[in-house]
Amino acid sequence: MVYSMIENTAEDVARDGVKFQSYLDVQSRFDYYSVANALLILAQKPDATRIADFDTWKEQGAYIRKKETGFYILEPGDEYRRDDGTVGISYNLKKMFDISQTGDSRKRETPTYPDDRTRIKALMDHAPVPICISDALPEGTNALYQPDTREIHIRKGMDAGSIFRALSQELAHAEMDTGDGRYRQAEHTFHAYCVSYILCKQYGVDTSGYSFDRIPQVLEGMSAKEIRAEL
Repeated sequence: MVYSMIENTAEDVARDGVKFQSYLDVQSRFDYYSVANALLILAQKPDATRIADFDTWKEQGAYIRKKETGFYILEPGDEYRRDDGTVGISYNLKKMFDISQTGDSRKRETPTYPDDRTRIKALMDHAPVPICISDALPEGTNALYQPDTREIHIRKGMDAGSIFRALSQELAHAEMDTGDGRYRQAEHTFHAYCVSYILCKQYGVDTSGYSFDRIPQVLEGMSAKEIRAEL
């Protein structure tokens, strides 16, 4: 049942822009979780913010409220050897609960985010390529990664939110470029756009300007397995 849920949700995500954006929202909150588990959370508890199993919540002094229903994710189990000699990993179901299902008062806390300067400094400190301030970018372009010189040019005089949104998107391009001279930005525009959205969601930057009404058509023709690989 769980594997069918993963496949069905992956197919839904590829067909529906609202569902796709909801998937990115879940992935932004659970970025260390696998795609399969992010899809399971989306299908069962899309508003989850912090999850743990019953025993872990108990150890932390938080108890699950009566009549609350848990949801399932996959937990890696033991390794095993397939018939062809390769090694696989078995997965076990693990029942989880969100903090909203506990009596923990922390569920009512408002998230705190770094200030503008700290957010932008963090992006720039971990940049894989040089970042240059420019006043000669094309109209409507706030930042631009240039594969030939492996530099990012960013428009001078923008507000902090615009800087973060533009810079995070071009940094995604720089990260995906292996430097072999074959990188084509047009082929990865949607990937970089998604990365930028996730980072903004994680660090409290306004995302009202992002739109996922148009999902790449290539996703529509993919199998559930291929969609998961793309995600």
